[in-house]
Amino acid sequence: IVLESIELKKFMNWIINF
Repeated sequence: IVLESIELKKFMNWIINF
């Protein structure tokens, strides 16, 4: 679902920022 995709993007973004 879209919501799950958004969560995944936020998680990936957090890893990149880290």
